[in-house]
Amino acid sequence: RLTMVDEKSPVEEQAEAVTEETIAIFGATGRTGRETVKLALSQGYKVRALVRNPEKLADIIKPDEDDSLCTIQGSLTDITK
Repeated sequence: RLTMVDEKSPVEEQAEAVTEETIAIFGATGRTGRETVKLALSQGYKVRALVRNPEKLADIIKPDEDDSLCTIQGSLTDITK
């Protein structure tokens, strides 16, 4: 007779641990950056995205709706900001 045990597999535990992490994405409004942001959010990561124009990410997620995406306006080539 089998009994169900409410235990998580190692894979499930690892997946939960991953979703608690925050990652930074530079150039988040570019072609690759946008897709990376979408993928990271769909997998449960919190994302900090460096962008020159935060409005370009508005179609991915509204800042007021979710705190999973934090946009930081700036440029890697401008050291004064």
